[in-house]
Amino acid sequence: MAMPAQFETFWKHWGMLMIYRGGCRCGRVSYQIEAAPKFQLHCQCVECQKLTGAGHAAIIVFPKDAFASKGTVKTFGYRAESGHDVIHHFCGECGAPLYNLNSHYTNAVYIMVGSLEDPSLFAPERIVFASSGQEWDIMDPELPGFQGMPKRWAV
Repeated sequence: MAMPAQFETFWKHWGMLMIYRGGCRCGRVSYQIEAAPKFQLHCQCVECQKLTGAGHAAIIVFPKDAFASKGTVKTFGYRAESGHDVIHHFCGECGAPLYNLNSHYTNAVYIMVGSLEDPSLFAPERIVFASSGQEWDIMDPELPGFQGMPKRWAV
């Protein structure tokens, strides 16, 4: 059963840990995170468009030390628009994108929301790389949008 957004906010406010679980489509890779998200976003960079086959990626950022995974992943690395090295982790069997690591934010893990057991927990707070967005990829106009990656984020 999904937890309503107001309860998630309550848990974060009082410093209680939530457990997020996810994995790939075939079940060979799974993960668990015992922490509140640092931030949640839509990324419209070209790399995320190619990774998802859509106009953006929905991502939740967590502290890396709260992340644990089981199973063997494959990786693909590249230099992102931000200038940082990004490594995508995906299931080698079914190809499902799971999470990313970023050379600039080494203490964070970027979870692909579609890989969560309960993606309804996603509550986006911002849009990054809006300048690369496709006209047909309609974002919530109430969300703050950034043309690139903000220079300073506390991760």
